[in-house]
Amino acid sequence: MSRLTSAATLSLFQRLSQRFAAWRLRRQEMAELFCMNDRDLADIGISRGDLLAISKGTFENSRTSRQGVMSASRHAPAQVSVSQTRIAA
Repeated sequence: MSRLTSAATLSLFQRLSQRFAAWRLRRQEMAELFCMNDRDLADIGISRGDLLAISKGTFENSRTSRQGVMSASRHAPAQVSVSQTRIAA
């Protein structure tokens, strides 16, 4: 029984570790977006007002879908995530 408990504890620790790493990455990406000026944000198709929706994962960019970039369903507007808006240094 201690083996099962050890495996469950390890699995829990791994999940928490992965979630924490994902949270840190998302936080870093959002910090990069908030540091960008309005012109740079416009270059990637977003505005400063869109940053909160992007951070929540609820941002849908209708401008992107009109430019021909569609989501998998081909009928819904493309969703932009933080990783899609990331600019290479």
